[in-house]
Amino acid sequence: MDVLRPGSTGPAVAEVQAVLRSLGLLAADPVEPDASAATYDEAIELAVRHFQQVRGLSVDGRVGDETYRALHEARWSLGDRLLRYDPSTRHAATTSVGCRSCCSSSATTPGGPTASWVRRPKPGCAASSATTG
Repeated sequence: MDVLRPGSTGPAVAEVQAVLRSLGLLAADPVEPDASAATYDEAIELAVRHFQQVRGLSVDGRVGDETYRALHEARWSLGDRLLRYDPSTRHAATTSVGCRSCCSSSATTPGGPTASWVRRPKPGCAASSATTG
């Protein structure tokens, strides 16, 4: 990715604008400009500087690889992504015990999809004899 700085234009700038708006760091534009005509202006630079400072990044007002990655990660909130959905365990009990070295985790809850982490022992694990449910 090319470094975005004041004066840069194009779809990458429009994407950065959209992320900054979704984070509440940039005021919403009443007229959505064409993505290819988006320009990296002073308002975007100030919003990027604020974002960089809050995230502990180098504050330079430019969007390089590190800042772009941080912006992409900041788009997600807790509960936005479904970790795993297994319809066969939708109404199953989720009481189990396992060791941390070999047991995988799943995300099932009684009566609904994903919410809590439950350790399930793999076949042959010493913890498999202690499993209930």
